[in-house]
Amino acid sequence: MASERVIWKFPIPSPDCMIDMPDGAYVVGFGHQGGQLVLWAEVDPAAERKARAFRIVGTGHSYESGLDHRGMVQMPNGLVWHLLEDGPRLEDLLPPAVD
Repeated sequence: MASERVIWKFPIPSPDCMIDMPDGAYVVGFGHQGGQLVLWAEVDPAAERKARAFRIVGTGHSYESGLDHRGMVQMPNGLVWHLLEDGPRLEDLLPPAVD
């Protein structure tokens, strides 16, 4: 039987940050809520927590190759931010198949 999954919200404290998330967490959204940038991820709450490295960059700004795009958000002032992750590849984070 597959473990239960839930959606959790994670505040993004700075443009370059580490966020502790349950192992195997799958980012499903990135947005602006209550004056703060946040991401939402599908997680197994019982999984061991691991630190993951995220970076936020604006449209038109350069960044190193090897970062994976996890989402984008347009702010009320028109600026667009992109959430990038330095770490596991997308195919390694896909949720498990449902039996």
